[in-house]
Amino acid sequence: KPALITLRNHLWLSKRLQKVSVSYYKRNKSDL
Repeated sequence: KPALITLRNHLWLSKRLQKVSVSYYKRNKSDL
Protein backbone atom coordinates (compact mmCIF):
# COMPACT_ATOMS: atom_id res chain seq x y z
CA LYS A 1 0.00 0.00 0.00
CA PRO A 2 1.70 3.23 -1.18
CA ALA A 3 -0.35 5.37 1.21
CA LEU A 4 1.14 3.57 4.20
CA ILE A 5 4.66 4.03 2.82
CA THR A 6 4.16 7.76 2.30
CA LEU A 7 2.73 8.10 5.80
CA ARG A 8 5.73 6.32 7.30
CA ASN A 9 8.12 8.45 5.27
CA HIS A 10 6.31 11.59 6.39
CA LEU A 11 6.60 10.59 10.06
CA TRP A 12 10.29 9.79 9.61
CA LEU A 13 10.91 13.09 7.86
CA SER A 14 9.12 15.10 10.55
CA LYS A 15 11.14 13.30 13.24
CA ARG A 16 14.36 14.17 11.41
CA LEU A 17 13.29 17.77 10.99
CA GLN A 18 12.43 17.97 14.68
CA LYS A 19 15.88 16.63 15.63
CA VAL A 20 17.62 19.07 13.31
CA SER A 21 15.64 22.09 14.51
CA VAL A 22 16.21 21.16 18.16
CA SER A 23 19.98 20.83 17.72
CA TYR A 24 20.03 24.06 15.70
CA TYR A 25 18.08 25.85 18.44
CA LYS A 26 20.42 24.54 21.14
CA ARG A 27 23.47 25.66 19.15
CA ASN A 28 22.03 29.15 18.70
CA LYS A 29 21.17 29.32 22.39
CA SER A 30 24.73 28.45 23.38
CA ASP A 31 26.07 31.08 20.98
CA LEU A 32 24.11 33.88 22.64
